[in-house]
Amino acid sequence: MRSWTIMLLPCLAACSEWGLGRRLSGGDGLAPPVVEVTPGALDFGALEGGEVASATVSVRNAGEPTSVLAVEGVRIEGPGAFSWVEEPGAFSLPSNETRSLGIVFAPATPAEHTGAIVVVSDDPDHPELRVPIVGNGLHPELQITPDPLVFGAVPVGCDAEAAVTLRNIGTWPLTLDAVVEEGEGMRLVETVVTPLTLARGGEQVLHVRFSPTRAGTFTGALRVRSDEPDGERTAAQIGEGVVPLERVDAFDLPVDPPADLLFFVDQSWSMRDDQVALGANFDAFIDRMDTGTPNWRLLVANSDNACTELGVIDRATPAYASVFRTAVQTGGGSRTESGLMVVADALEQTGPGACNEGFLRDDALLHVVFVTDESDQSPGAWEDYLARMQAVKADPTLFRASAVAGPLPDGCTTLTNDAQPGRRYSDVVAATEGVFLSICDAWSDSVTLLADASIRRDVFGLTAPADPASVRVERNGMTATLGWRYDPERNAVVFEPALAPREGEHVEVRYTEALTCPE
Repeated sequence: MRSWTIMLLPCLAACSEWGLGRRLSGGDGLAPPVVEVTPGALDFGALEGGEVASATVSVRNAGEPTSVLAVEGVRIEGPGAFSWVEEPGAFSLPSNETRSLGIVFAPATPAEHTGAIVVVSDDPDHPELRVPIVGNGLHPELQITPDPLVFGAVPVGCDAEAAVTLRNIGTWPLTLDAVVEEGEGMRLVETVVTPLTLARGGEQVLHVRFSPTRAGTFTGALRVRSDEPDGERTAAQIGEGVVPLERVDAFDLPVDPPADLLFFVDQSWSMRDDQVALGANFDAFIDRMDTGTPNWRLLVANSDNACTELGVIDRATPAYASVFRTAVQTGGGSRTESGLMVVADALEQTGPGACNEGFLRDDALLHVVFVTDESDQSPGAWEDYLARMQAVKADPTLFRASAVAGPLPDGCTTLTNDAQPGRRYSDVVAATEGVFLSICDAWSDSVTLLADASIRRDVFGLTAPADPASVRVERNGMTATLGWRYDPERNAVVFEPALAPREGEHVEVRYTEALTCPE
């Protein structure tokens, strides 16, 4: 045990506060007792965990020669770090007599400990005399974080790693004597060489690897033995081993499927002939739409504000063919060659109270058609505009874009057209299985292709990532081996247009869920 010098705070001239002043005799002729305790305060200083310091306080009767001090008891108030060498009990002291009492400080926690010695006597001025006591415990204290360490779901056969930090949050250096990982499927990545000392505030980062070998819950424990007062601490780990699930996604194609079509028509002067041609061929377009479904809805948005000029058009609209012809030649502005931006803005203004309210239906295939002889001039990336357009559909595979524009790579020139290549429009069309028509060809004769693309459901998004080798397709209960492919980028089954399922069909896609190992 170390020896310690205890700071005894001296009693100065003001010691009359502690009972050193003289008092007049009482009515019985005996002088009143005067209790005096020295030192007036105790400071044990700072001790390392496991160390003990002791000190002595003296209780004296400083009264007149005829006085007798009756001490009913002496107690310690405060934490258990302070205790008596021997319980003092009650005692009496004639004048100028002293009783010495031993007190011990043995801190068990790394903190400041404060308390008081309280002397209870018949001193009329100080029936309870208090002497402050203080001491600091210096202890190492280990903290393990996180606790618990949760790995979550990890596919069987994969590994997942996570960091665990051992930190000394105490007030004395900490020595680690053993670090052990226990539990099925859990192990430490590093080899910890012990003993290992962590300074105050020091830390050691370790990594635990979880490698499930079966489906189910795994638990582990990191056990650390050290010289802190608790001796050993344990931090828990938990992980879940998972195996791929067999899934079936079913699709029932409605009879007369809903189709929402949004047209953007470039209002540049060079586009006048094409605007007229689109309007003139509207009857052929609608006839083809009616063959597939009468449940169609049209919106034309050409203006800078992306708002329709003539409202939503459907079969109930009076003279809807004439309204459409007018709409495709209406609008324009500074953004007339920024079709991607205008259409993205238009679709985001279809909610209640917005200018295109009432256009979109949740279950409808949304088909956007761009008609222009310029490359798209929108300022952002085409992928960002596509994401905004698809975001208006809960199922992004219910979005398709087509374009009537200049062909890649060089555009085209005729007696009536001089078109730039429809860059960026072609990217959006390709990404959504749409139709791209050259504006220099007799495209007005091909408007039926646009109508078919507005009705045809040939992309079926899956509810979970699929193992490509496991995907199987059934149509009306019969296995389909031809006419479709699995697109892992879109996580969807894509049919060839000519072999796409028709209205009223029941399609099932069976597959094993793809599980990827954590990085």
